[in-house]
Amino acid sequence: MLIFQSDKGSLSYLEQLFSKLRKAGLVASVRGPGGGYRLGMDAFKISIGTVISAVDESVDATRCSGKGDCQGGTRCLTHTLWRDLSNRISDFLDNITLGELMNDNEVLEISDRQELELVVNSGFKTTTSTAPLSANVRS
Repeated sequence: MLIFQSDKGSLSYLEQLFSKLRKAGLVASVRGPGGGYRLGMDAFKISIGTVISAVDESVDATRCSGKGDCQGGTRCLTHTLWRDLSNRISDFLDNITLGELMNDNEVLEISDRQELELVVNSGFKTTTSTAPLSANVRS
């Protein structure tokens, strides 16, 4: 599965993300011709929440980043609602694995369509891998 192929401008950011994923043990680098990254463990053992946390992102829906100082240094009227929503989203993402997403028919159809559009619109050549995940981040 091709994740990314672009100009050098976005490559640096992608390399930073993969570095964080590698440090978390979610991916492993593969050197040499055709190298890139592969999953560091079974896709069904990697939750989407783990991936989000590994790249230092969050699903916090509060305006105050959960601090409770949303309205002039005090908690706003809807803080609890947004905090609870954030918790539910986190719980939801912690219970969906990368493997489940990769086997979802709708996700597969969209992936195929986007890969075809990439090939047609930009002339990129894609490669098919039998591995669960492969990313070529070379320019």
